[in-house]
Amino acid sequence: MSAALLTINDSVSFKGRELGKCISMALRDKDYSRIGPLRQQYQDYIDSCGRAVKHMNDVGGSEQMRRAELAVLGFEKTMVQNDLVMFEKLKPESTPGEISVLFQIGNKDAKKEADFIAKFKEIQQEYAKKNGF
Repeated sequence: MSAALLTINDSVSFKGRELGKCISMALRDKDYSRIGPLRQQYQDYIDSCGRAVKHMNDVGGSEQMRRAELAVLGFEKTMVQNDLVMFEKLKPESTPGEISVLFQIGNKDAKKEADFIAKFKEIQQEYAKKNGF
């Protein structure tokens, strides 16, 4: 169970970094049209991971860890819907100040995201200790 959830976290993180690269390129080129499709794919992927986690069978008392994973995925989805979607709305004439505000919002939520991930890791360590690995 623990390994499966780590694999999900790693893949979500990888896809998030890919979207981040896309946003960086869009900011550089001032062409924001490519963000939407990739952002939607990322959001769909997060949803599919959430469905997979919901349908996992708990093993060795993994219920709390699975719930923590769902919380991480839920917050990731919230960030995608509330923070990243705003980059799609930028226009070539958007000012550095407007763009800066989006990064400020994202950075604030990234701190909350780190809290969710830290809680997951704490529960994961308890699970590992309880199950002898």
